[in-house]
Amino acid sequence: MAARRAKGNYEFLVRSAVNQAHAHTTVLSIEPFETQGFSSTTYSVQLGDQTSIVVQVRPSDRPLLLSNLGTARSTFGSLVPSGSFLMSTDDGPNQQLLFYSMSRVPGRSFDAYMRFSDGNAADSMPSIARSLGTILAKAIIPEAEVAGLISSQGGEKAQGLNLLEDQLELAIQAQTDVKSFSDLKPLFASLLHSLRTDAELKHLPLTISNGDISPTNIIIQNDTVSGIVDWEYIDIRPLGYDTEAIFWLMCVLDPPTNSFSLRPNSQAIEQSFWSAFSTALPAHLRSQHTAIELALHIAFAIKACPAGHFNPLWAASLQEMSKYRIPLQYWAQAS
Repeated sequence: MAARRAKGNYEFLVRSAVNQAHAHTTVLSIEPFETQGFSSTTYSVQLGDQTSIVVQVRPSDRPLLLSNLGTARSTFGSLVPSGSFLMSTDDGPNQQLLFYSMSRVPGRSFDAYMRFSDGNAADSMPSIARSLGTILAKAIIPEAEVAGLISSQGGEKAQGLNLLEDQLELAIQAQTDVKSFSDLKPLFASLLHSLRTDAELKHLPLTISNGDISPTNIIIQNDTVSGIVDWEYIDIRPLGYDTEAIFWLMCVLDPPTNSFSLRPNSQAIEQSFWSAFSTALPAHLRSQHTAIELALHIAFAIKACPAGHFNPLWAASLQEMSKYRIPLQYWAQAS
């Protein structure tokens, strides 16, 4: 059965929910976000006390786990919004809607920033890359908290490497009539072998991820990353997995050809990202660039075939992505 979606005009219900939760003030405006998720509808709500909140409407079979926001905030702090449940309401005989309030992270999505900013947006990319690289290097879960977090997220299978192994096995078994996709099977198998045997990868620290560090979920303000949103899920991944964001930082999609090409200043973006990422790492981890690179390649592969279903856009670029190497001239040396 397909997942339900909360797609519609919910402005009246949002106003009612906010008025009940914020009786001390008034609602000045309610505006839908420029970029919306697949299953939810999200609004920016301006209140009379000069504060702004976010209200998200979700189907009942895809609730927002508020505990995930708390877990993410323990690592990322104010980069992740806080949240609370507002109300539920019926939407037809077999559908219920859930309303959540979240603090407003200042800025706009990277996607909207690039589409609606003036022509200088591309020039700010090295600055954005620098801030994101620093953030991702600091997402390490403290060793004392790893066991408790793994248990709260579903136990042993939630560990980064075990879950990635499952994903690669699904990619190897995926059925497709497209020869170019079938030709990727040896690459998936090679990465699975490395995942099972690479000693350095096994000893990388684990990090917290929402599983989709992407243009719609990164918030930008003043040419820097001001937030990370969409914490429907918490993923536990090896250090370096989320550095697959380097792909969309350096590249731009060409819709007519459904292919990616490098931005004109991709080298400056690349240098800013890896210099910031490696410098922000604890010194003893800076020698692990090979294992971090492997985690990055595994992320590329899983993006190309998530849950055993080929993503044509990513799959078409995977062979090229698999050749990517972290430039050591941009990598801070261990002290």
